Amino acid sequence: MNVDLLQFADYIQQSVEALNKALTGLRKIKDVRSIMDSCIEVNKLENLGDQLKDALVGKLLDSNPDPITFIKMERDL
Repeated sequence: MNVDLLQFADYIQQSVEALNKALTGLRKIKDVRSIMDSCIEVNKLENLGDQLKDALVGKLLDSNPDPITFIKMERDL
């Protein structure tokens, strides 16, 4: 399996865990710091996922410079 896809899956798993922690923290609303830390972690993971996606799109365009083919491939995902 592609290492990049495994990295995406890891980011998603970590994000789900951070969201779960934040939502669980809502039960103890006085622990605002924990909720904020979890939200910051989700944001960080989202940014890492975006960076990875951008890098992969760049690699794909480098290997196939025809934009029409790229658009068709993206549409089929």
